[in-house]
Amino acid sequence: MMRLCSQQLSRYNTEKRSLNNHTYVFKFLLVMVCCFLFKPLYADSFRVGAMAGFANASTKTDETSLSEGPFGGASFIEYALDDRRTIGVEHLRSADLEAVSTAVSFTGIYGKWYPYTPQPQYVPSEKDLTVSSLVLVDLSPYVSTGLGFFQSNIPGVFIGEEDANAAGLYFSLKGGVEYPIWRGYGLRLEAGGAFSFGGSGTSNMPYLMLGFYAFL
Repeated sequence: MMRLCSQQLSRYNTEKRSLNNHTYVFKFLLVMVCCFLFKPLYADSFRVGAMAGFANASTKTDETSLSEGPFGGASFIEYALDDRRTIGVEHLRSADLEAVSTAVSFTGIYGKWYPYTPQPQYVPSEKDLTVSSLVLVDLSPYVSTGLGFFQSNIPGVFIGEEDANAAGLYFSLKGGVEYPIWRGYGLRLEAGGAFSFGGSGTSNMPYLMLGFYAFL
């Protein structure tokens, strides 16, 4: 009887985590659709991208303390305010490939600042140029901070162990460097962390990720 109840509870938690994942994916796709709709008004100002690398998410509640890693991923949409400032929407997730689990997520907004060089720009094809242009290709370091919501559903490791369920607010601090490689595409290396400060339980995730960006 206890084994049956444990299986039902495990199935319920799995379905719950799947529903939460689908909800976040839907929100992110909705933002992407809005970007495409408004692209004619703000040509070459929107960028999308994804990153993957190392991350370790830890969640602590009154009942338990669990962690998930050592991998993670991120996706983002950005809008350039000018050549030095950018705002965007981010979605960060931890990942445990051995357990096939991604139970901790951070979704929020952020701002970026390029203190040394202008941020990478879209480089049109030579056949599309109507006037002579000079394009400088260089590394573009940046710093960033963000704010949003986090959610954790890390399953217990042992039978009878409580899941690490938590939700609330978080802030992020990060820095990185970007490098354009071809027209509207480029690489990004980023190190940072997301840290909770409100809600039920606490959750933090430091990370180091490498990825790409593309102008819409």
